[in-house]
Amino acid sequence: MMSATYIETAEFDCLHDEGILYGHKLEDAGAKLEYNDTKDTFNVSYVGNIDWGGLSGYIIELYSLTKGTP
Repeated sequence: MMSATYIETAEFDCLHDEGILYGHKLEDAGAKLEYNDTKDTFNVSYVGNIDWGGLSGYIIELYSLTKGTP
């Protein structure tokens, strides 16, 4: 079983659609997913010098902005 996952996408983010698709893939794999698609928003954050890599870094960045450090 996969761990529970929180995904939040910003409506005007360049990776918005990828975040949604990633959530669908997690659900298809059996993960419990909490998803929030924020309207009228965009992502301008920066994680610093840490290279989280790929989409997982994007999700971690969104989580830290909304819920605190994972």
